[in-house]
Amino acid sequence: MATYNYDFVNDKFRDEVVWKTRQNCLVETPLKAICYKDAYVFPFKEGQRGEVVTADGITLASDFKEKTSLDKFDTTGLRHGKKAIFVGSLWIYIWGHCFTDHFNKAWFVNTDECRKLQSEGAELFFISCSTQIPKYIQLIFQYAGIDLNQIRVITEPTRFEQLYVPENCYYHTPDKWHRYYTREYLRLLDNIRENVTKEAEAAGNYPVYDNIYLTRTQGKFGSLWKDLGEKVVEKAFAKDGYTVIAPEKHTVAQQFWMMMNCKKLVATDGSICHASCFCKPHTEVTVLCKADFLVEHQVVSNQIANLDVTYVSVHHSFFVDKKQPWHGPYLLCITNNLERYMGHKIPHTPYFLTKNFVKYCIRKIYVSIFGNMEWMNNIVRKQLKKS
Repeated sequence: MATYNYDFVNDKFRDEVVWKTRQNCLVETPLKAICYKDAYVFPFKEGQRGEVVTADGITLASDFKEKTSLDKFDTTGLRHGKKAIFVGSLWIYIWGHCFTDHFNKAWFVNTDECRKLQSEGAELFFISCSTQIPKYIQLIFQYAGIDLNQIRVITEPTRFEQLYVPENCYYHTPDKWHRYYTREYLRLLDNIRENVTKEAEAAGNYPVYDNIYLTRTQGKFGSLWKDLGEKVVEKAFAKDGYTVIAPEKHTVAQQFWMMMNCKKLVATDGSICHASCFCKPHTEVTVLCKADFLVEHQVVSNQIANLDVTYVSVHHSFFVDKKQPWHGPYLLCITNNLERYMGHKIPHTPYFLTKNFVKYCIRKIYVSIFGNMEWMNNIVRKQLKKS
């Protein structure tokens, strides 16, 4: 099991962190694939999220089943198929989701039962928010033993006479906060470790660092000014001997290899940290809280790898969306918690006197007027570049 140090999170947030990290996330019940007759598959399209729906109106593509109506979906050009196997939904292209949520049904592809169904004429398919699957997602699945190029993306509404839908190996339930995983999910991660190790050992020059700080400051992530202030936190760890790594500048295999071989890892709570599930047991992982909010996927990664985890609050994110805190916005800064964690004072400008604080306040006003519209964000980005 993972071990935790809660000494450096905000006092009002500590009880929540303790409660959420002490839940056992492993479900031991073996999974199966269930056959549904006359089930419908709807692709992603503007105004409609992709979904799989039974003849009596039960959704099957997401983590839990819900009652719906077929009338809510566009059946224009409905096609008909005989036997098929649904292996998942790529509903968002974000790094951490690609080897967590997106794996929920993929485990079945590597089973003898799936191969038998294919020999009997069943086709594999998935639904995706785009037919152009990013290369890094294809590689993640490839390392897990699944070739997405051999699986069809559904682009038109289709009704199948027999549709096999595997149970989820990674999921959450509607009435609980926690995420759960199964042995089938662990086998996919084992495949990744094995294949990445083979590639790294054959290459002989993949980077390895003892102490790593994973940064989000060198890429473009999220909406305009969603994340502010990380550079000052990053610099503090760099001065303490951590190697700063921008994951997007490395290959998928190199990223996993670095996780598999580091001794200490620091990252903000979120997608960037989820690959810590590939770390060795008892790797020291420091998760930096960007708000008084815990990302449940990270708790699963902590447990899978039996990590020694310390959560540290490094924010004054008082404008964070209370209903959907994963949307931010976040204001990272040097805090008393961070100084206590590092064991020394960190020279810095008070957060309320920094440019990032001004930007944070401007963003609050901006979003309250325009909302979080991507077209407007792009216009503002272009103007900022010119200036």
